[in-house]
Amino acid sequence: ESVARVVTRPATNAWYGITHYNDVTVENELLREKIAQQEGAAVAAAASVRLSQELLALNGLPTLAGINSVSAQVIGDSPSNFSQSVEIDQGTESGIKVGMPVLNAAGLVGRITQVFANRAVVMLITDPQYALSVKIINAPKTTVTTAPNEDPASAVTIVSVPDSIDPQITVPTVPATSNIAGFTPGSIVAPRTPIISSSLTIPPGSNVSVRETGILEGRGVGRVPTVRFIDATQRFGVVQPGSPIVTAGGSLSLAPPDIVVGTVSRVKERLGTAGPILEIDIVADLSNLSFVRILLYQPITERTAP
Repeated sequence: ESVARVVTRPATNAWYGITHYNDVTVENELLREKIAQQEGAAVAAAASVRLSQELLALNGLPTLAGINSVSAQVIGDSPSNFSQSVEIDQGTESGIKVGMPVLNAAGLVGRITQVFANRAVVMLITDPQYALSVKIINAPKTTVTTAPNEDPASAVTIVSVPDSIDPQITVPTVPATSNIAGFTPGSIVAPRTPIISSSLTIPPGSNVSVRETGILEGRGVGRVPTVRFIDATQRFGVVQPGSPIVTAGGSLSLAPPDIVVGTVSRVKERLGTAGPILEIDIVADLSNLSFVRILLYQPITERTAP
């Protein structure tokens, strides 16, 4: 390039920018729009992958006692300080009725409180008006009790039997006289007979999980649900943090039995015989609901007379 061209190029570019300012502005806006479109497409693709994975996980849920279900998508009314409910895109046309339980791939979400032709409202389990009969599953500590045996003759002996046993006994020959002609005492030796040892096998103490019934109650935004016991005396004793919480079921329950709700996060002791209050960690992420499943199970308490 000539020296004159190198010197005059900045001035030429400046003049081009002045005379074609509008064209440059439009070009920049188009570039920004394309970049934003690409970023939006990337976000949409990532969201589609996440939603597809969530829907696949939801469809992998086992059927609860043969109860049919309907899948739905959350379309609005996310939980807030004033509302602990969400709206879904399925309604009476899909067989949904008031009172039916709602869950996602993790566990229980809530229940249907309002239903329309193509949509319904779900009250979340964190709502203060929500209450549900649940079971707390706890593994009690195994204790071994040994009773004294006063009668030595009736004592029970626990023996360890080796892998191979071949004990034998021989009946000794005893010189004696006999009145039987041709028979000499001691000429017949009894065959060797294996000893059959009597052993008693006592199985170890069964560590069976004990279930206790309580009432789960929602407490609103920012506060975890709690469980209080129906009976102040618990069969399994001390409740351990981490114990699973599942629905209790029954004719008057709002949900079928054994739907996962959460785990015990904290045990708050109370004075007297009132029993502890359990704080619960819910397994379902209620702040990020996309797809849910409605069990076509209507409790008796929610049914209306024809």
